[in-house]
Amino acid sequence: MLAHNNPGAGGVYHGPFKGDGVHGKGLFWYPDGSFYAGDWFNGKRQGEGYMRHVDGTKYSGEFFADER
Repeated sequence: MLAHNNPGAGGVYHGPFKGDGVHGKGLFWYPDGSFYAGDWFNGKRQGEGYMRHVDGTKYSGEFFADER
């Protein structure tokens, strides 16, 4: 596992990389305080994941091409 600041998105990622992108199971903290834990594929949320937003809303389920 690698920790990496992501200047493009302004967040912090902890997890594996493939090439230049995040890939595999990882955690991402967004600058607004939101949090994603789950599967990544070529730099996008894809597969099973959990998203918690700062307003308290949560989603647990499938993501595809960075969308739920």
